[in-house]
Amino acid sequence: MNAQNGTYKGKAEAKCPILSLDESIDDAIVILKPVGTGYNLVVDQIDLGGGMMTPIIEIPKVTATPSGANYNLSAPDMNIKIPEIKVSGLTLTNLPVTVKLKNGLVAGNNLTLNIDITSSDFPITIVITYNGTKTEPEYPPFAGDGSFQKPWEIAKLIDWWIYTELTYFCPSCIWGKYAKLLKDMDFGDYQPTEPWRPIGNGHNNAFYGHFDGNGKKLTGLKIKNDPDEYQQFAGLFGFVSSGTVKDLGLVDVEVEYETQVVGVGEIFTGGLVGCLGGDSKISNCFVTGKVKSKSKHGKSYLGGVAGRVSEQSMINDCYATAEVESSSDFYAIAGGIAGFLYSATVKNCYSTGKVRCFSEKNAAAGGLVGEVGESYEESGSTITECAALNPSISCAGEEREYGRIVGKVTNNPIDSLARNAAFNEMINPEGETEWDEEYLVCNGENITKEEINADGTIGGRFLAENGWAIANNSLPGLFNSPVDMPEFLEPNGITSATLSNTITVYPNPTTGEFKVQEFNGSKVQSVELYDVMGKKHDGTKTQIHEAGWSLDISNLSNGIYFLKISTENGIVTKKVIKN
Repeated sequence: MNAQNGTYKGKAEAKCPILSLDESIDDAIVILKPVGTGYNLVVDQIDLGGGMMTPIIEIPKVTATPSGANYNLSAPDMNIKIPEIKVSGLTLTNLPVTVKLKNGLVAGNNLTLNIDITSSDFPITIVITYNGTKTEPEYPPFAGDGSFQKPWEIAKLIDWWIYTELTYFCPSCIWGKYAKLLKDMDFGDYQPTEPWRPIGNGHNNAFYGHFDGNGKKLTGLKIKNDPDEYQQFAGLFGFVSSGTVKDLGLVDVEVEYETQVVGVGEIFTGGLVGCLGGDSKISNCFVTGKVKSKSKHGKSYLGGVAGRVSEQSMINDCYATAEVESSSDFYAIAGGIAGFLYSATVKNCYSTGKVRCFSEKNAAAGGLVGEVGESYEESGSTITECAALNPSISCAGEEREYGRIVGKVTNNPIDSLARNAAFNEMINPEGETEWDEEYLVCNGENITKEEINADGTIGGRFLAENGWAIANNSLPGLFNSPVDMPEFLEPNGITSATLSNTITVYPNPTTGEFKVQEFNGSKVQSVELYDVMGKKHDGTKTQIHEAGWSLDISNLSNGIYFLKISTENGIVTKKVIKN
């Protein structure tokens, strides 16, 4: 790449006569980063006064045209939304605007920009001018030096962006280094225009550092990829080796990873970390939202916190309320906390999200861990003092294994998978609440909703002296905040089991036609049909009658299907077999 890319620091001004706006910010950061054969231009937040800030603006597809020793910058117009702005006494939210790079110039170490932000819904134009100087080194240091005593400090979205870029372009720069999050961050106003690049996105540039969330939260992350590009690891962190991540909360995260690439044998997806190895550790973290992965040609390892945990690594004192779903044509693995354990440990963790796992061949699903693999250590893997409080587990495939705690166990000592509890009304893939009592190691000890609500410790497993926030009728939480009890676990709430018993599907198996019948006033509002790969089928013939719904799937291939039945009291999942 040419010498014009890098990080610039200087003065930004924002003016708009109709708003009587004339504001400026010193030390504003602008980054010109190489992407493919072009560049993206990242502009820091601009203070518009009155508490109003522009979002971080990332302008893609910037072209740098040589002009003598200088470079002229140009880019197509970009449409975004400003979360909130006050105009003539009105507060406008999600205001659609067009960002136009009128002109830009890199002259030596100086960068000048003229950017117009214009709204099509309101006759205003904000003119932003910028004049900055390239900083050295190319990625400016945070406060601190990356040492244990003085970790890099991340206080703004632009700091976070710089940190993630540093881990990608210079992974050796962060080996053994420490970073700390100083404040909560909401990513709702800033999402990358390029597919998400996880921190440590491969074996050759794994994250070997130490990240301290400092009891703070990252909200609204949307982690997606390009299905046609080769990438094995998905999550906030991709591949962590000999590293640590602690005291961090991910709120309303949306992870959606899919690969169509031939040759990607295994993919690893987690809300927090894709793959945890090399004696790494995740502690005192939580994940809420949704985590989903789909592999066309290989194995899909997925967990609410981490996709795979191996090589003496550990997850302890963490929880996940995220819904998880793993699908693959070959082998799908899903767990509420971790997808796959290999000579690793999960301790004092719990999960409350639905677990779904679909494959045309092999599938393994568990409320906490999808599969415990054969270990190279005699001690094997350990799951202990944990709780699976999931409402349901769905698992479909030619060969499938599932359990409330762990779905599949291969040659692992039984006593290392002990002292775990599971919600006694959890729905299994057959739509029932009965689990094989002979496999206590996979299904855990029963715990009722009354016991769960008793003192907030889930049977004494999560205690205040270990950093958990405890309150009656709440789930244990972190950072001094107990977790609100999900409705299906409330003492007087309608559980998944109770709700499921108000709906029946017959005949089942069916050759084509079947009925969805409602009892006890559980009014059906809608019915959706999905195959084992999670594909929705809209072409089914549906009729509504007084006692429920009739469906005809004669046009579909024989196999296993799932009904998503929405009622006035919640959602019920039922399995249908077509012969």
